[in-house]
Amino acid sequence: MSRGDVSVVFQEDRLCNVLTPVENLALVIPGRASRRRLRDMLSEILPERCLDKSVIQLSGGQRRRVSLVRAMAFPSKMVVMDEPFTGLDTATRRTTIEFILRYIDGARFLFPPMGRKMQSFWACREC
Repeated sequence: MSRGDVSVVFQEDRLCNVLTPVENLALVIPGRASRRRLRDMLSEILPERCLDKSVIQLSGGQRRRVSLVRAMAFPSKMVVMDEPFTGLDTATRRTTIEFILRYIDGARFLFPPMGRKMQSFWACREC
């Protein structure tokens, strides 16, 4: 793999606090990103009312989802996710996992070791 082939969800969200979720995604997407496409992706797992707020105004779980969408929107061959579901309740976690599965697009995933609860959750993705 070469530089730029990997996207990452860090333990910390690493977002620009003064920017909106859409602006945070647009920062890392190569070329001219379609703001409409980024907004549509975000609205799949984030309430519409959050999309025009600066990310510092969002809850921890909402910021976590912005980070996840950013990793999935970046065109990469591998996605590294370190504790990607921290701060998400069970229902939101399920919705977020379904989102990730829709956008995998052939990318490989690398997860550091995770607890049994998350292992069984991923194993059930085809249930």
